[in-house]
Amino acid sequence: MLLFLSVGLLQATEVANAWELWQVRNNLGGSYTQTADIDLATSAWEAGKEYSVKDIVISNGYAYYCTTAHTSGDSFEEGKWTKMWEADKGWKPIGTEATPFTGIYDGGGYTVKNLYINRGADEQTNNALEPANGENHIGLFGYVTNGSNANAEIKNVGLINPKVTGKRGTGALIGKVMIPSNARYKVITSNCYVNGDVDSYVKGFGATGGLVGANNSNRRQQVPVIQFCWTNINVSSTHQENTAVNPDDNGNAYNIKYGGIVGCNETGVTFDSYAKGNITGGDRVGGVAGCSIDGAVIRCYATGNVSQKIVSQDTSGVGYVVGAIEGMLPPRLRWIFRKWHSSILLLSHWR
Repeated sequence: MLLFLSVGLLQATEVANAWELWQVRNNLGGSYTQTADIDLATSAWEAGKEYSVKDIVISNGYAYYCTTAHTSGDSFEEGKWTKMWEADKGWKPIGTEATPFTGIYDGGGYTVKNLYINRGADEQTNNALEPANGENHIGLFGYVTNGSNANAEIKNVGLINPKVTGKRGTGALIGKVMIPSNARYKVITSNCYVNGDVDSYVKGFGATGGLVGANNSNRRQQVPVIQFCWTNINVSSTHQENTAVNPDDNGNAYNIKYGGIVGCNETGVTFDSYAKGNITGGDRVGGVAGCSIDGAVIRCYATGNVSQKIVSQDTSGVGYVVGAIEGMLPPRLRWIFRKWHSSILLLSHWR
């Protein structure tokens, strides 16, 4: 057993810079270990400037990573740079709904600084239909689900001063976690944090959280877990007073579910975590979780201001910890709650 674990650890791919982090998308089921702090800050390319490996510049509408140390000439030399994301849109999340991340990412206690994503919907008049543009599942990791033979894990990483804007399912670390109905394994997010300065933010249009946008499962026997995490960042709706109805969500508004840790905690569990930022919806707005549907928020707290901007249905809610709560605990969580009822706080509409 020890030999097996040692071999597994040796097979993890090291991630030490922006280019190596960018390449995680090339093997979404892989195992990765971050070995240094990574800065994603960019600057405009300049002629006659000395550049080093790891520098990131904007040229021709894209962010480029320096692969060869050099002094720049009169024109941009693409052979000494590697193209990454579109400059206006910022970082392209790792994993999509069609090709999700299913592996293990261990941040090793290191940080990712200055994450910038601008993939939200354009501003428009409130009460209009759902904005047609913008992108869902936005974060450093976009869409995460379980592996076929193991849990997917994102752990031990901190995000410093992110500026993240997306549409539905937006978080600084993960846009959306979804476990399918036939899953044998789960998704675990642990020992992660988001720490922003006064200019940092996470903004979305539904299911938006400081750490994870949506922490969901279609299989009650395999619940996604957020544990031992914290955030210090402001979270808000990009269209705060929009009351347009989502026909695919039982007549609820699109503009719901905003939380300091997680926007939507549906058949998920979030425990031993806290949030310090201000949360502004929308509807279903909570300091830790915007809503918890058939899930649980356990031993968590929040210290920021919480502000609800619309009331969409009877399931509307606002709270310092959880905005709205519905349904029943998954079977395993019910057993745990009964066993440990004297030490567990299940927090819902406390305000």
